Amino acid sequence: MIENYKPLDKNKRYLITGVAGFIGFHLAKRLLDEDCFVIGLDNLNNYYDVNLKKDRLNIIKQYNKFKFYYADLQDKQALEKIFKENKIEKFIILPEEEKQKISKNSRKKV
Repeated sequence: MIENYKPLDKNKRYLITGVAGFIGFHLAKRLLDEDCFVIGLDNLNNYYDVNLKKDRLNIIKQYNKFKFYYADLQDKQALEKIFKENKIEKFIILPEEEKQKISKNSRKKV
């Protein structure tokens, strides 16, 4: 696996959906710590504590290379605006809570 390792391209813009969630926040923070430009998208739904999501956003909003959009991934007009305003080159789409619920409910109980 090491031979396939590629360093982060700090000149590219990374779009992360679900940026206020656990994985999205930590991924965004890691990329920002590596001096990458991150565009975050989140609808801040109440799947779990919204205040926790806002606290996470307040941490990463302190980075100069972070731009946040409050929008739903299913909002086509919002997405078109985000893509028009930014030169996005890398996409990281994290699962939405509804997909997670479906996945959890479809697991067989042993």
